[in-house]
Amino acid sequence: MKFSNKTIIFGLVVIFLMLSSSVGIVAQEEANPNPVTSVSFLTPDTNPNRIDWSTLIAQQLPKAGITVNNEIVEWDTFGGRTFGYDVAGDTIDQRLENGIPLAKDGGYDMNFIGLSGTIDYDPTGSYSKNTINPSCCNFAFYSNPQVENLIKQYTSELNVTKRVPLAKQIQAIIYDEMPYIPIVNTEGLWAYDSQLTAEGQAFDQNDLLMLATLNYGNYWSQISHPSVTDFVYGHTYDLTEYVPFVQQSYAAAAYMNPIFPGLFERDVNDPNFAYKPALAASMPTPTDNGTTFLVDINPNAKFSNGDPVTAQDVVNTYHMHMAPAARSALAGDITSYISKNDSISVVDSDTVKFVFDDPYFGAYGVMSIGVMDENVIGTPSSPAAFNYTFNESPLTYGIGAGPYQYDTIEKEESNILLTAVDNWWGGDVGFDSVSFKKYSSTAIVDEAKAGNIQIIDNNANFEKAEFEGVSGWKTESVVDFGTQFLAVNMKHPIFGTGVNTPLGKEDPSKAADAAKYMRQAIAHLIPRQTIIDEILKGRGSVGTSLWPAAAAGYDTSLQPYEYNATLALELVKKAGYTISYPSGGFLPGFGVVPAALAAFMSALVVMEYRKKRFN
Repeated sequence: MKFSNKTIIFGLVVIFLMLSSSVGIVAQEEANPNPVTSVSFLTPDTNPNRIDWSTLIAQQLPKAGITVNNEIVEWDTFGGRTFGYDVAGDTIDQRLENGIPLAKDGGYDMNFIGLSGTIDYDPTGSYSKNTINPSCCNFAFYSNPQVENLIKQYTSELNVTKRVPLAKQIQAIIYDEMPYIPIVNTEGLWAYDSQLTAEGQAFDQNDLLMLATLNYGNYWSQISHPSVTDFVYGHTYDLTEYVPFVQQSYAAAAYMNPIFPGLFERDVNDPNFAYKPALAASMPTPTDNGTTFLVDINPNAKFSNGDPVTAQDVVNTYHMHMAPAARSALAGDITSYISKNDSISVVDSDTVKFVFDDPYFGAYGVMSIGVMDENVIGTPSSPAAFNYTFNESPLTYGIGAGPYQYDTIEKEESNILLTAVDNWWGGDVGFDSVSFKKYSSTAIVDEAKAGNIQIIDNNANFEKAEFEGVSGWKTESVVDFGTQFLAVNMKHPIFGTGVNTPLGKEDPSKAADAAKYMRQAIAHLIPRQTIIDEILKGRGSVGTSLWPAAAAGYDTSLQPYEYNATLALELVKKAGYTISYPSGGFLPGFGVVPAALAAFMSALVVMEYRKKRFN
């Protein structure tokens, strides 16, 4: 059979068009849409895993038309632009209104950070306006009157059975609004010398969990090793926090705990980690509907300088934290529940009275802040350190009543040496010294194997396999009540308030909804399981809010936001944005190369047609 040139060309055109159309559709689906907006990420450099997932997430957002500038900065820079930012305003409402500026103005758009929760999780820290700067941990400057009311009910309910439904109502609202976009609930892989003991028993997961929990001071005296007198805690952090006024990170809690015990501490041997006395002589019985506590102080308790611990020291410590000039990171943990200075008062030299504004389920935790010596730090009206700069001279002002004391702080190297307090009032101490030494992630395992380290904490990014077959070492994966998340600046005009979204401009009454859609879109672009499997090597779980999965009241009925770029695009469209794809090579239904081929073959058809008609 003989085919004309026209027939051959036409057949080739059909084949090319079919292939072009098929390949072109795939190419268009894989291409990112044109950008509709942008955002800046702020990532601290203290955690290699966090850097990895912030980079990964930054690569995902363009799939919904959101370009990202990811700034990776030192911890001090990060803190100064987020939780340590000096927000203008004399009242909470004024600071809430002013907020933290955007990244371009020295603040942040969104930031990556983590929090370590507790067994009795308190949502106040992250979701109440009472804990915006400088009080603590409401990094997003989130405020919702309905949530505020539910938090008040939740924190005032002493009956755990009645508290759980309130917890789930709070989580449902947060799940919808996404002021904090959850990434993972963390589990920590620790490695430790198998001969370590605590209170005469072999170390286990509970001991490791408690090492990073605040106000676990006196328990450190019970940690020991049969042949080690100088204990070394290996870490990979930049350590910059030395006194309780500035304590934010769990790493800082690890070395402050042995120095600054509070009145109470968690009991590692209790199934619910109930509190037990530390500086207190006994557990008090609450009165007045659970709002009032009379706490007797152990008459033997002394600071490392020999001064006795008195009721005045306890009261002064709390009043110092509550003084606005101190800008204490723990202020919100107190003033959210005890708003008046005179609600913490001296009864006699050995007795302190705490009066909470309302019954509070976490009262013992509030009463467990590390106590400091009034003779050293001064009073709110006459502080010993000008402008409350205690953190700049921790060897002078960092005096506590725990079994260990500061000896040497190498700030540049992030090394801290603690030595045992001579004739400590609580009895014998397990080690002559406790060192917190920084190592590179590549060197820390080798140092441990060589016997130079007794514990490696859960952010050293090592693999369990690295210790398999190594005599004398154990590894444990520990649920640490921690969450890692992306905090949104709720003053951002697109992702926070929504006033600059197309929907917000068209109808200001829907601006908040538009911002929520944009936050939800980002939530759908976080590959959480990939982060857990590949970056965290399986150490973690997918979460729905900052509520730790292991804490009471966690709502298992809420399903984590699935990774789905299509859903993310639909949400961006709901915020009013028009989605388009790059031009210059794309034809509808075609990719760049297939479109060029199709155009070329189409031209041949035209030429052949014209040749037939006009010649």
